[in-house]
Amino acid sequence: MTKLKITFENFPNSSIDFLENLVDDYDYEGGFDPESFETTNNAGKFIVDITSNKEFSLDDDDLDDNLLDVLVDRGNFFSHLYFSLDDLDVDEAEIKITVEIDKILYSVDLGKDCELIPL
Repeated sequence: MTKLKITFENFPNSSIDFLENLVDDYDYEGGFDPESFETTNNAGKFIVDITSNKEFSLDDDDLDDNLLDVLVDRGNFFSHLYFSLDDLDVDEAEIKITVEIDKILYSVDLGKDCELIPL
């Protein structure tokens, strides 16, 4: 199993409903195989904990082809969020998003082509 944690910081309270709906309604298929989702919202952080049935190795093409493809590639999870920021009246410079994959932390560089940057 692979544990994934996405942390959204400094999002205005008015956009939390959008984040909850994005997490709930997103199609995570394409090899990601999520088993469970849990969201928490406290102290200015909206946190999504996801457990996938799949094992992803950081050296494995499977990680790139499935997990990262679902989250990062153009038109997918973070890209969708990026194009929604204007409608949400969220300033990209003021927010912070991190992804932790099996205890390895990345910063999310939002854009039409998003990127995960190791921290």
